[in-house]
Amino acid sequence: MSDPKSAFAQALKASPEAISAFIAVPIGVAGQADALWLGSHVVSGEPRSWAIAACGARPCPGKPLSLPSASELAVAALVDLQGAPFKLDLRQIPKDPARAQPLPQKPRSPALLVRARHKLDSGELRDTLVLISTAKSPKILLQEPSSSTMPDGGGFQSLELGFAKPARGAMLELALLQHSLPARGQQPFSPGPPLTLQFTHRQGAYQRVR
Repeated sequence: MSDPKSAFAQALKASPEAISAFIAVPIGVAGQADALWLGSHVVSGEPRSWAIAACGARPCPGKPLSLPSASELAVAALVDLQGAPFKLDLRQIPKDPARAQPLPQKPRSPALLVRARHKLDSGELRDTLVLISTAKSPKILLQEPSSSTMPDGGGFQSLELGFAKPARGAMLELALLQHSLPARGQQPFSPGPPLTLQFTHRQGAYQRVR
């Protein structure tokens, strides 16, 4: 099974033709998975999305990691959560996720930031940010809606995700900058004032503190 998409599909007991939004992301960090495979397939009419850690050309031992349902997946950044502080413009994610943050030669806490986009039956277009550890048994460190656009144009949008030096501990703190979007024909005609959501790493995952 040299083809990552075929190996991904077999791990999900699906055919390669049934897999959509597939991405194979090389990690290249000692002691971590060789790559993370991301993709979706339709179950009972709804997309189900997954992450699978790859050890060489095969899935690492363990179960696939369930992600938010998505018809489109995009990798925003490969980060070291104990690395240098930086800010990520969510309106235009980097073409090379590995260059989003100045990475050391030996990252201590590598993770992959993924954007999962899905259009709901209501017509809402929703983006969710998912931060996934790159271990051979990956887990979700953060799952947070980052934008929501209703058919009338109303909703909210995230502009920036900041990775900041922590007040305590070793793991970077996160700050998600958002503003509201007015529906068509409603006041105000400009986006609402920005709101900052803050997250701190506690008990193995990021939790919102503000």
